[in-house]
Amino acid sequence: MGIVRYLDYEEEHTPTMGFYTLYFFKHREMDYEQEFRVLVNRGGNPVTFLDGRETPEEMIPDNSGAIFLSADMDALINRIIIAPDADEEVRVQVEETLNEYGVSAPVVSSQLANPPTHHDTYDAELGGAANYGGSEEYLEDLFHEYVEETDWDVWSTVDVVQLNQKGNLHPRTMFIECFRYTGDPPDREVYCQEHLNYEVRAHRYEDGEWVNTFWNDAAEETDGLNE
Repeated sequence: MGIVRYLDYEEEHTPTMGFYTLYFFKHREMDYEQEFRVLVNRGGNPVTFLDGRETPEEMIPDNSGAIFLSADMDALINRIIIAPDADEEVRVQVEETLNEYGVSAPVVSSQLANPPTHHDTYDAELGGAANYGGSEEYLEDLFHEYVEETDWDVWSTVDVVQLNQKGNLHPRTMFIECFRYTGDPPDREVYCQEHLNYEVRAHRYEDGEWVNTFWNDAAEETDGLNE
């Protein structure tokens, strides 16, 4: 499982280090999705030959049956977003499907062209998947725009969390998670628990001012080496 990365096919190629990786890369035209994908492959991965030979039939796993994973749909799905120009017929179809499977999530129209003011206790955004040029400036703009666009009359705390693979600080492979809170924010070690194989740098802002930065062990080790 993991975040889908969007590629500019004129400049980049889908990595081929493993069969499963093909499912975690899509064309940049789809980068508005910001998709998180889970892949289940029963029976193992087929052997992939890179010299043009066909894979022997006996080496192809038998995945003829579907795989069903149990889950609490109400916990997994918090809302259904339909296209901003979707008509009432589409909304009804979606709501009927949800009712059929016992899912109580609300159906809302996309606010892509006119984002609403957020008045709940929590807000989050993900950035970095579309950094095609591997630009540090691109990441810095995401970072600062999120903080600068925060309505501090609504939100009291902002955490901007930088994530990168251990020892690899290249901007093309770095993601940024941005969180806003109205009440007490979480202990920033929570972000580390969710990203065990990453360096985590969690920058905290209160009332528009930077407070401090939290590093997990992996980030501290890299920063120490750089110093």
